[in-house]
Amino acid sequence: PERSGLTTDDLKLAHYRVSIPANPENTSLNLASAVQILSYELRKCHVANNDNHHDQSENTHCDGNIAQQQQNQQRELPTIAQTEGFYKTLGSVLEDAGVAHKDDPRQLMQKMRHLFARAEPDKVELNLLRGAFETIKRKLNTPSN
Repeated sequence: PERSGLTTDDLKLAHYRVSIPANPENTSLNLASAVQILSYELRKCHVANNDNHHDQSENTHCDGNIAQQQQNQQRELPTIAQTEGFYKTLGSVLEDAGVAHKDDPRQLMQKMRHLFARAEPDKVELNLLRGAFETIKRKLNTPSN
């Protein structure tokens, strides 16, 4: 990835995308530099949000909603394997139902991945959705009387 950047397949797996402001004349960062910058910024936000003595007037560039972050800490988010299992089930149901675009069925799944990544369902919600889609899949594959 250093020479050409991330592949389209790599980007499809991303749960979040970020952009790092750069000099317009040299907008490219190598992967190691980007990881270092993001790690530093995430650490600053973590310290700022967890430090009871933090001066709130200090500019930490932590634009996230702290109440939402605290609520997310109380939710149990699914693992990557659970999320990928959900996407596999969803893709299978959409394919069986004939919903996917005939020319490029992956296009729909890419949009679905973005939709669910933004929604960020917790473990219980994802299991609920996966169970519903599994039931739909069984109904689609059951021969009619």
